[in-house]
Amino acid sequence: MKKLPETADDLAEKVDVLMEDRHHGVLLSTLSLAEVLIKHKADYKNKFKKYFSPMIRVLKGLVSSFSAEFDIAGVSDPFL
Repeated sequence: MKKLPETADDLAEKVDVLMEDRHHGVLLSTLSLAEVLIKHKADYKNKFKKYFSPMIRVLKGLVSSFSAEFDIAGVSDPFL
């Protein structure tokens, strides 16, 4: 976004598809992208508003659950 701000509309279209993914790494990256897009153009806030509640639920689930797949030295997903 910093180097190519004219790509904001193209990236905003991809957020819908990326939010359907269930891998938490993709979801966290998509949230970061949505945040940057909203800071760049406030009109995107209304477009992404429908994802706020589901993402809060997903993030709460990530913090409170345990997955051996993401366990590193006894810490559940230390990069979260």
